[in-house]
Amino acid sequence: MNTTPNGAVALTVDDGIATITIHNAARANALTREMLTAMGGHLDAIATRSPVTLAAAKQMTDEAAAHGRVSDQLDRHWRTTPNPDLVAGLAAFTAGRTAQFRTT
Repeated sequence: MNTTPNGAVALTVDDGIATITIHNAARANALTREMLTAMGGHLDAIATRSPVTLAAAKQMTDEAAAHGRVSDQLDRHWRTTPNPDLVAGLAAFTAGRTAQFRTT
């Protein structure tokens, strides 16, 4: 585990999955804002295509801001929801790119 000098941020890697834990709510909120700003219009593209994806992204962002990470339970809930747009939307959200949706 790597920790910043003030102990506010920790990075852990478990089974190849990196988790950043932010112990300072103000810093977590600032990082969330920075992430959303860096993603630019990508969230808009996702939102206009899939309200379900928007709900998932919002819940994940809120949880990351409040707790410094997305819980395994919330991640599992949204990744197992049967919605074809959701898989593409969440992948785009986490990768910071525009989703490529299937048309049915």
